[in-house]
Amino acid sequence: MSEALDTSDMIFVHNVFRQFFDRVPCLFSANNVDQKSAIDRYITTVLTFLDSHHAAEDETVWPLLHQRVAEEDKRIGLAEDQHHDLEQQLENCFAGLSRWREDAAQAPQLQADLQALADLAREHMDYEEAVILPLCHEHITPEEWRALPAHTLQGLTGELLMMTLGLVRDSFDESRRAGLDANTPPPVAALWESEGRALYKETMEIVRSL
Repeated sequence: MSEALDTSDMIFVHNVFRQFFDRVPCLFSANNVDQKSAIDRYITTVLTFLDSHHAAEDETVWPLLHQRVAEEDKRIGLAEDQHHDLEQQLENCFAGLSRWREDAAQAPQLQADLQALADLAREHMDYEEAVILPLCHEHITPEEWRALPAHTLQGLTGELLMMTLGLVRDSFDESRRAGLDANTPPPVAALWESEGRALYKETMEIVRSL
C-alpha cells in the first residue's frame, strides 16, 4: 500500500457503542417515564447505527480482506460469525424496544436484551481492534477505508442521521471532528445546524442526567 492506513477512527466509533452499553442500567428506572421519548430516540439511534455499521463492514471490509489475506480467512471468518450473532441479538433488541414503547413494564426484558447485546458487542469490538484492524492497516487503502463511513450513513435520514452525527462528533477528538465537518455534505451540514444540533443536545442532556 502506498499510503499507510490509520484505522484508529474505528476505535472512536466503537466507543459510541461502549458508552451506550455503560449507560443501559440507568435508562430504565421507574422515575424515567417522562424522559421516555428521549431514551427511545437514543436507543433507536445506537441500535440502528450499530446495525448499519456492521452491514457496511460486511460489504466493504470482509471481501477485501478475504481476497488479499487468504491465509487469515479463519480469523476474518470469526469476526463475520460474531456479526451474525450480533445481528440476531439486534433483532431481539428491536423487537423488545417495540414492546417497551407500548408497555413500560417490558423494561426489564429490554434491559436484559440490551445487556446480552452488550456482551456480544464488547467481545467483537475487542477482537476487531486486536486482530482485524491491523490487517486492515496492512491490506486496505485509505480510499477504500473511506467507503466504510459513507456506506454506514447512506441509509440514515432525519432524526437518526442527526443523532448519529452527534454521537460520532462527540466521540471524535478535535482533529477528527474537523475532518468530519469538512466532509459532511452541505445539505446535511445545514440540517445539522438548523435542527440536528439542538435535537442532539436536548436528547443527550436528558440521557446524561439519568
